[in-house]
Amino acid sequence: MMPSTNMYAISFMAAAFAFVLRLIQDHIPPSEVTFVTSTCVFCILFVIITADPTTFYTIVGPWLPFEAWRLHGRKSIQFLQRGEILVADATAATDSDVKDTCKEQSKDAGTSSSRTISIQLLIDEIYKRIQTRYVIPSIIAGIGVKFIAYQKPKVVGQMFDGVVQPNATMETAFWPYFCSLLLFVIIDFILVSTRDFFKYAALHRFRACSRTDMLANILDQELDYLHEERHSIGLAHLMHRETDRMQSIVNESLPRLFFGSVSLVAGIHALMHVDRRLALMGVVCNSPLVAVIQKLTRADLVKYSKLYDESMGAANRMATSILSLEVIQCLQAHEAQWKVVEKYRQRQDEFIDYLSATHFRQTLLCLVQYGLNSVEDVILLGVGLSRVLHGEATIGSYYTFRSHLALLDQGTKELLKWWNDLMTLRMSSHVYFELMYRQSKITNRGGAWQYDCARELPSM
Repeated sequence: MMPSTNMYAISFMAAAFAFVLRLIQDHIPPSEVTFVTSTCVFCILFVIITADPTTFYTIVGPWLPFEAWRLHGRKSIQFLQRGEILVADATAATDSDVKDTCKEQSKDAGTSSSRTISIQLLIDEIYKRIQTRYVIPSIIAGIGVKFIAYQKPKVVGQMFDGVVQPNATMETAFWPYFCSLLLFVIIDFILVSTRDFFKYAALHRFRACSRTDMLANILDQELDYLHEERHSIGLAHLMHRETDRMQSIVNESLPRLFFGSVSLVAGIHALMHVDRRLALMGVVCNSPLVAVIQKLTRADLVKYSKLYDESMGAANRMATSILSLEVIQCLQAHEAQWKVVEKYRQRQDEFIDYLSATHFRQTLLCLVQYGLNSVEDVILLGVGLSRVLHGEATIGSYYTFRSHLALLDQGTKELLKWWNDLMTLRMSSHVYFELMYRQSKITNRGGAWQYDCARELPSM
């Protein structure tokens, strides 16, 4: 009996499919119903196969025409389930390691620190370390760059509309817009250079200030802390790595948050101003539904990659043990070498069997992003040109719409990336705060330290 979640999924897909067919019958001309219906069926099957292969192969698998297809479907499900088990085990092991590390992290009684830094501590560090006199000019120059990014497509669209006019000439439809574009290019070059200058000035000054403070704090620590096992990779490497990681939040968080929000709000406003129907289509193509499909495909890829590492690692570990000189000498003296070789061949056959059963679906999952982008381009092109043919839009407005849609997509990605970087840094910045603000236990640094050093010096 199938799980209830699969039944709910099937019911939802059937209802969605019936709704789509109803829309096709009501709004599509009879001559195009067959083409549109087959396209929708292909898209729905594509989503089902990539998002929920277990339900698909459970229902459709017995009806597949070839035995090889049914076999590959069953094996793909089995390998995916094994990958889920490995991912769950790895996650549980990681959680237990983090808990153990948190318990053993602080050996000092008065300086117990958590591995997760609070948002308030990060905000305080940003307020303390941000290079305001460089970040603010960088944002101001970036506003000019963003303004030109929205104005250039409008000028190009107006040029397209002017060129297709019946009485268009170079003086009326080309040179005015070309001169404006050339002026935009010059101003944009100046603004981008100014923005990058202040951006890198803030970066280098943050590095100089924070690394100096961090180095002073490290030199103020006792020797047993400096020789701890977690510092075996080198305090210099830790210092450079953690300051660079924190810099991306301190000096870049405010510009990224500002320009991501501006790109999102201004992008939607610009799309609505160009053409409301095209704007609605563009927002749907960049909707969370597409992100959900991509997340599901990435989750399955993670499961497959865990199983890939496990399968290949088992064969490699066996090969490493076989190729050691002691094992080779032992096997050469007995008749067991053929059994070992056969065992190794069996592991390799299992690995090849896994690749044969899952490689096609893994390739399909990797190409989901490319396929979605291609479908989005074709749909937007078709809808835009149909609007042009019906006289409801122009070539210039369609070009402006596509350019502004790209800016809208950049804003969404920038905000998501900013949030992911903030959460990642929150989990890893405990090393930065420890190297920067850890309290030393060295006491009586004046007389006692000099006395101990003088006592250890050899007599001349």
